[in-house]
Amino acid sequence: MMVSITMNVIHLIGNAILIYGLLGFPEMGVIGVSISTAISRAIALVLILKLLYDRIPINLKLRDYITIDVIQIKRIMKIGVPAAGEQICFNLSQLAITAIIALLGASSLTTRVYTQNIVSFILVFGLAMGQGT
Repeated sequence: MMVSITMNVIHLIGNAILIYGLLGFPEMGVIGVSISTAISRAIALVLILKLLYDRIPINLKLRDYITIDVIQIKRIMKIGVPAAGEQICFNLSQLAITAIIALLGASSLTTRVYTQNIVSFILVFGLAMGQGT
């Protein structure tokens, strides 16, 4: 959590500097946001890797990142493919629903967007309660 907070603070400071051209940097706009994002995520990666190596007693070597264990990959895919398939089906159904509603007109599409936003607030509250419990 501290790595995420640090990454977001670096991102916000980087955005301010690169968007508005503070501290002598040129005003970069959207390109500045992308540079700030890349830098903050790279710093977060370094921090999380440092935490990984400092706090976990597993001795990882470069070879461990390169070696592919086919049996482990198959086990992971048995779980991952059905889970991914569910998400793909859901997103395709949402795409189809949105396409149908778009045929009804702009006001119908706007109503769907507002409804989805309200539903997402309810969903986030429910997820937070579930995780808290």
